[in-house]
Amino acid sequence: MLLVTSEYTLVNQIAWYLSAGIGSLVVVSLLTRPESKEMLDRFYTVLYTPVGQEHKLREAGISVVLE
Repeated sequence: MLLVTSEYTLVNQIAWYLSAGIGSLVVVSLLTRPESKEMLDRFYTVLYTPVGQEHKLREAGISVVLE
């Protein structure tokens, strides 16, 4: 990409790189399969469980490693 944009001004280079990055993000997002609902539910359960309430994780069937 640098060879293509080396003759442009900084503003034009930024526009090219942002466009390429956003375009890549969209293409890769559309081509990859989504995560399973079970995996996402487990992730958000761990993420939103406050410290000190690890019993909620055990009740949900998630093993707690550090206590």
